Amino acid sequence: SESANRNMFKSFAPFSIGGTEGNWTFGTVVPEEEIFAALNKTIRNQILIAVFSLLIIGLAILFISDRITKPILAVTKVINKQADLDFSFNKDSAVMKYLGRKDEVGIMVKSLKTMQENVVDFITKTSDAAEQVAASSEELTATSQQAATASEEVARTIEEIARGANDQAKDTE
Repeated sequence: SESANRNMFKSFAPFSIGGTEGNWTFGTVVPEEEIFAALNKTIRNQILIAVFSLLIIGLAILFISDRITKPILAVTKVINKQADLDFSFNKDSAVMKYLGRKDEVGIMVKSLKTMQENVVDFITKTSDAAEQVAASSEELTATSQQAATASEEVARTIEEIARGANDQAKDTE
């Protein structure tokens, strides 16, 4: 009764025994689950290995993508700050921890830091030069005012001399 509810494989093979005239038949009946038991176990193991492998690959992808995207986002923040002409470079900023890396991210961070230092140096030198120009301009203005005052005095003196010469010429006449 139990075998009636299960799929069974039946196999029959004719054979003869010695010199007998009748044909004999050898028959075997094996349940389907016994035949496929090893195959089903192998399939189950392969599915578990595939799921486990996909899980490990997914975790590796998350780790690697996180290791790539975080530095790029930090570098992008610094670039956006510099685009807004904010060249401050905080020693505690997130991007500073990537400064020692030997990969492309480390090279980008070093380049940004060098650019920031060069821009700050350029601005400082330009500011110093502008201060020197302003100081020279003030000195030149003061010198020009002194020269104008001296010129006015010379002009007055010449006028007085001319009047004196005019008066002498009249007196001489």
